[in-house]
Formats: sequence, C-alpha cells, structure tokens
Amino acid sequence: MQFHVTPTLSAAEIVELGQIVRKVPVADHITRYALQFTRLTRREKGAVPDFIQDYVSWGAGPRASQFLVLGAKARAVLHGRYYVNTEDIRAVAYPVLRHRIMTNFNAEAEGVKPDDIIRQLIETIPVDENEAERSGKQPQILDPQTLAKLQGLELRARSIVEGYVSGVHRSPYHGFSIEFAEHREYAQGDDLRYVDWKVFGKTDKFYLKQYEEETNLVSYMLLDTSESMRYKSADAPLSKLEYAQCMAASLSYMILQQQDSVGLATFDNEVRSLVRASSNPSHLRQLLHVMENSVAARKTQTGPIFHDLAERLKRRGLVLILSDLFDDVPSIMAGLKHFRHRRHEVVVFHVLDPAELDFPFRQTTLFRGLEGLPDVLADPPALRRAYLEEFGKFLQAVKKGCRGQRIDYVQLRTDQSLEIALSSYLVSRMNRIK
Repeated sequence: MQFHVTPTLSAAEIVELGQIVRKVPVADHITRYALQFTRLTRREKGAVPDFIQDYVSWGAGPRASQFLVLGAKARAVLHGRYYVNTEDIRAVAYPVLRHRIMTNFNAEAEGVKPDDIIRQLIETIPVDENEAERSGKQPQILDPQTLAKLQGLELRARSIVEGYVSGVHRSPYHGFSIEFAEHREYAQGDDLRYVDWKVFGKTDKFYLKQYEEETNLVSYMLLDTSESMRYKSADAPLSKLEYAQCMAASLSYMILQQQDSVGLATFDNEVRSLVRASSNPSHLRQLLHVMENSVAARKTQTGPIFHDLAERLKRRGLVLILSDLFDDVPSIMAGLKHFRHRRHEVVVFHVLDPAELDFPFRQTTLFRGLEGLPDVLADPPALRRAYLEEFGKFLQAVKKGCRGQRIDYVQLRTDQSLEIALSSYLVSRMNRIK
C-alpha cells in the first residue's frame, strides 16, 4: 500500500506564519496573567497554593511564561484574532506546562497528574479582562469598531527607514541583534559567539548568523484644517475634517500600538500646530487633543506648507497627508516632490464629500463660498456636466502627479465606511511590500 503525503504549507510559509505570530500584540494584564501561572508552580513558602506545596517537587521556569505567551499568540491567530486574551493563555497552559511540572511522591500516591494541577491553577488564578480598560478611556474621536478591525493590521514602510529603537521595520544596518537575516562564511577574526553550531554539525563548515536590525518607523500626520474641510453635505455622516480626524486618530493609535513613533501637524495657510513624534503610548492623548481642538476657518496654501514642513521634518519617515487638496495642483505637486526629495515616503489620503464627487443637486441652489470665495446662486442641472468634467480633470491631475512621484494616493469619500477604507488600503499595502 502506497501513501501520498500532500504538503499543506511550504517551509517559507511556515517561517512567515511564525513571524506573523510573534508580532501579535499582547496587553500588559495578559502578560501578568501568564507570569502568575509559572510563578505559582514554584514552591515558595507562603506564596503558592496548598496543592502546589502538597504535590509539586519542581515547578516551571521563567521560560515557560514566554512560551505561554507565544502559544497564546498562535492560538489567537488560528482563531482569526490579532490580539491575545486570557482564554488563549488557559488553553495553551496544558501543553506548555505539563512536562515542566514534576510531581512528588504524594501526588503519585494519590494519582494526581500535572494536568490536575494545571486545572486547579486555572481555577485559582483570577481573570481580570477589564484591567486594561480601567487605565482610562480615550476621547470619543476614536471609533471602537474601527479600532477593533484595524488593530491587527501593521503599517509598514515600503522603503527601508532609519531608526534608533526596535520596531518592526527593516533597516539597512546589519548587527548582531533582533532578527535573523542570513548566514555568511566565517572569516578569521569573527566573533565565535555568532557561529551557527547546528549548521557546523551538518556541514562541517563554520557559518556566522547575520541579523537584520528592526528599526523604529517615524510617521508624520499632516492634517488639513482649512475652511473647505468643514464642508458636510446632507447625505454625509461626517464633515471632511471630522472624517480626517477619525482616520488620523485610528492610524495614530495603531502606529503607537506597534511601538513606533507618530507626530502631527495641522495646517491651513500656515502650520497651526506641530506635535513632535513620539512612541510613548500616552502620546495619543496629546495628538487627539490637538485634533479635536482644530478649527477649520481659514484659507489654505497647501503647496507652500508642504515645502515648509519638508524642511522641518528632519528625520526620514512616512508622511501621511489628510486633505481635500483644494488648491493649485502644480503647487501641491511641487510640495510633495520636496518630501520625496527629503527621502520621505508619502501617502495622500484625499478626503472628499460625496456631493463634491457626484454633484447631486437638482433645484436652484445657493452655494456658499468658503475660504474667501463669494456665494453663488446657480441652476445645478445646467452646470452639472461641466462641473463633473472639471472635477474629473482635477482628480486625474492629482492622481497622475502622485503616481509620477511614487506616492500612494487613496481617495476617500466621507460617506464611505472608515474601517473598510483603511483596512482595504493597509492590507493591499502590506501585500505590496512583503
């Protein structure tokens, strides 16, 4: 009888899945929960439950906590989640701990097995799922549904960025730290600590492990707060500014969750606020405070502002622009080119109201002027064709200019689901840069 084994995953796919699992975020209270499992298996007078004192001769070591968390990450991914909960820890506790707990004679005599001890530990250790929430609620600008769907997505820079602290982004610098990159043959004078002895055992040759540093991504949010961003048509749930604020807040939250840095600039005809980039989780509150207190009441000068900011943002990073781009297109493109000249990666989120795109007006309408323009009383049916043609030319000019400078262009309607829009873009971005 012959058997044919069909592979489910290739070696490269297994390695890739392992990398994904390791990048799953873990909340502090989950880590503390996992630590309790290993600590309580070690017999320390007055510090462990009675059943541990009675039945355990040797408990789990510190590495068991690491594998509890890692196994919980894998289980979370298998269940379609990109976050770990306490149920994941409990589920992997048996396979992780049973061979690490050595029972004594009392346990053998009474038929107590390691699984029985683990089950009692699960019943003994309190579960506190609400601990993270008690640290304080974020301002209302963060839509919980949006964040729940975006938390599992990584925002990774397409270009290699420089950095000083560990994140999840490739660096051109090879060192002996962080993530394995490749092997190279041993040369006289190389540090023997980095010899891969497993490879030596198989090949009888000396090879060194080389590592690829993972560096911190610096992102800069540029939020347009000019008067035109205040516009909100009857069918739109949010104004353009409100929509852009929600988007910027969601991205900032996610970037900080990755332990990367994010800064913020708000602008109209000048830079109104400039918040330095930071990776501190508490930095989110400052960003949201600035966003929520932005007033859309002035004219815009997008091109000159981009030139100004390109000179101010010294460290190379990812520039995320949230604007309706209602300004002179050649001037805007010159400003964007300045960012690219400074070696920033740029993403343009073009925020537009559905009425601006579709021009749905049918009756004689008084169009209110914004940014110093006069009011106009007009017959929409007579203007619709010409308006859509001109607006189409404007969009094409912006898209073509971005494409010519290798800038990501994302058009967003304010009646479009924010979570779907951002999730779709970030997933396509991740697929493109793998």
